[in-house]
Amino acid sequence: GEAGKAGELLGGSVAQALYAVAAYTNTPVKTHRALKNFAIQLARDLGDQTIEIDFVVAESLHHNFYDVQQEPQDIEIVIPVVQELVSKLLNLIPGELATSR
Repeated sequence: GEAGKAGELLGGSVAQALYAVAAYTNTPVKTHRALKNFAIQLARDLGDQTIEIDFVVAESLHHNFYDVQQEPQDIEIVIPVVQELVSKLLNLIPGELATSR
């Protein structure tokens, strides 16, 4: 029932998955802007624009934590998008390195 907190947790899961991919590829990511740039570059490198688009969706969830504009039903709509993106990102890391999928 707390849209702000739920969105923050979902957005955070995307951020953590991206940080994991960045660590795996030895790409330094120290700021949120660098994380966004990494997502954009990853989308281009893989030829998968959904990574960039879905990152923007997750980013909006992060912003919603500070200025709640979205209701719980709005957050529920994007849960599958976030799940798909996190799964896609974690699948970029070989199984033996990403043991808790």
